[in-house]
Amino acid sequence: MNPSRNDIKHRTTDLPDIPLNAVYAYEADPPENEEPVEWMLLTDLHISNFQEACEKVRWYCLRWRIEMFSKF
Repeated sequence: MNPSRNDIKHRTTDLPDIPLNAVYAYEADPPENEEPVEWMLLTDLHISNFQEACEKVRWYCLRWRIEMFSKF
């Protein structure tokens, strides 16, 4: 875990680069009179093709359900 920006270590320690993948997701066919959903997913998971990108988006879409389930 990296120190916060206010931590003295932030100014005195070289922090490692973290390789990330970015997946831009957008709703191609939104409901009528609705703005399309679009967002950028940043992940450190390996993504080398379109199918893997779609898989990571599906996983992220399940996040809300998982959080709701864990409340009970």
